Amino acid sequence: MLHLDIIATESKSSNTLEGHAPVTRDWNGPEAHFVYSPMQHVVRNESMTTYRELIVETMHPANYQPFDGAYDTDLFPGDLGSTKPTWTVSFSRGAITASKSQLAPGAEIPISTPAHVLLALTDLELSQTSGTSAQSLHLDAQEIRILPGGSSFRMINSGKNPAKFILVEF
Repeated sequence: MLHLDIIATESKSSNTLEGHAPVTRDWNGPEAHFVYSPMQHVVRNESMTTYRELIVETMHPANYQPFDGAYDTDLFPGDLGSTKPTWTVSFSRGAITASKSQLAPGAEIPISTPAHVLLALTDLELSQTSGTSAQSLHLDAQEIRILPGGSSFRMINSGKNPAKFILVEF
């Protein structure tokens, strides 16, 4: 089994693997990491703030890759911050594809047919359009929404500020 671990905010946590000493980690958030071990993990919030984390477990086998350069590093390459108004960075591993995006007001991004998990990194005001229909989508920062699959659609930033979010496709 493969677990995708997305940490949404800056925080500090400890991870205790069954039968081992805990490992403490400072997170810069938003970050993404893979956890390959099939052993039981116990994760504790070691900070004084709310610790937000999204864990996606795949039912597809994935082999541990010890020489993978992304081991224990953030899987999202080069967050462009405010350098560009609209950008997307992504990665794929097995059956999972994840992308971190920022949309300028009025900018749009096409979404393919599989189901997605949407994690808001900022407050979002989006319009989800498919053909001639449109639906408003409002999320607070760190809120999660499942976007059902079945047909392609476009997401448009209908807000006045840049919209930053993570999409996990499965």
